Amino acid sequence: MNRIGRRIIVAWVSRGMLRPTGDDFAMLRLILLALLPQIGGILLMVGRLPNSGDPRSSLVHRNAPQP
Repeated sequence: MNRIGRRIIVAWVSRGMLRPTGDDFAMLRLILLALLPQIGGILLMVGRLPNSGDPRSSLVHRNAPQP
C-alpha cells in the first residue's frame, strides 16, 4: 500500500480527526521495530512460568529427578 493510501485510510477511519504525514508512519514503524522484540521476550518469559497444576507440565520440573 502506498503512503497516500495509508493517510487516506487513517483519515477515513478517524473521521478526519487525524491527518498523519509520512513522518508519522515512519515514527510508528520505528517504535514497532523497537518494541515488538521486547514484547516477544516478555511473552516467552510468561509462557515459561511454572504452572500451579500438574508439576510435569512445567519446564522447571521436567528435568527434576523422579522419586
